[in-house]
Amino acid sequence: MQVMKPRKLLESEVTFEVTTEPEDIDPEDCFDDPRVVASVREKLESGDDAAWCIVLVEAKWKGYRGHVNLGACTLDDDYTEETVATEYGMRANALDALNKAIAATYAELEPLLETGCRCETCKRHDAALASG
Repeated sequence: MQVMKPRKLLESEVTFEVTTEPEDIDPEDCFDDPRVVASVREKLESGDDAAWCIVLVEAKWKGYRGHVNLGACTLDDDYTEETVATEYGMRANALDALNKAIAATYAELEPLLETGCRCETCKRHDAALASG
């Protein structure tokens, strides 16, 4: 019986979305320098949510998703979420998570697949599976 496995998707085959969300941990838990903490706090108080955030990268393909995130990020006009995603290889990691999600789904569905092959070896295998 020929068993088929899904191949891994390539970056060019998926859609990536890079977003941010507010960071829950305090900057004081990440920085020893009180000046850095004060700067982050000042930016946050002025409405700059990117001053202390989590960067999320999601890889999407036909309803399947893989995602990764990196917290404790301080972004600005020069150091953006796109910069973080590139610098830390987050697209590749999200793609890996997506491929793992697809493989896990395939593993769950594999027992339901029919081979479509009618050779004698496969007929015997299918009969053995059917008989328990």
